[in-house]
Amino acid sequence: MPQIPLLPHFLVDLRVAVPCSSRPHLFYRPDEVTEGASSRGQSRTAEARELCATCPVTVACRNWARESGEYGIWGGETESERIAAGYACRVHADK
Repeated sequence: MPQIPLLPHFLVDLRVAVPCSSRPHLFYRPDEVTEGASSRGQSRTAEARELCATCPVTVACRNWARESGEYGIWGGETESERIAAGYACRVHADK
């Protein structure tokens, strides 16, 4: 099972709950599990994106993941999408 990364400062300092805090397992799955590999994976990705769409820090979250090379879904964007956009992504713990 992958390790959940440390939270970025803007999430730690945030005074309101963010939607991902209630379902973190949706966000930290390897892309091959979440993106198109199965209907369950597609559903998990869609659910994560829906939660991101309601979040007050979506853009900051996405930018942080792009800059830090984080894996998983951040700001509604998967690691594969970040790589396709030209951002590096580090290998996660369970690979």
